[in-house]
Amino acid sequence: QTTYTVEGTDANGCVSSTTITVRVSACPGFEELSQGSGNIRIYPNPSSGEFNISAEKDMDLQLYNELGQLVMNISLNANNKHVVNVKGLAKGLYFLKSEGVVYSKLVVEN
Repeated sequence: QTTYTVEGTDANGCVSSTTITVRVSACPGFEELSQGSGNIRIYPNPSSGEFNISAEKDMDLQLYNELGQLVMNISLNANNKHVVNVKGLAKGLYFLKSEGVVYSKLVVEN
């Protein structure tokens, strides 16, 4: 939690201020697993919207945006050598999940 105060003075010398408190919390309800679970690798992370996602075994994953909307289904399997390239994601925070559990966060920066 952080509180910001802004004070301004107009051309006539009148002074006014306002205060706003910003609270940031991790997404409640998301349980994040340690890196050892499934050995999923995401690189580069953060990125400008293109990620490589790999694992050591077959996995079905879902990519969600910050609003909890499903963006993409991802299947890591022998056909794609357990590596998938995800391109064109808009700026923001994404969550890579499987069976309702968050494996990792992806950060898209511009």
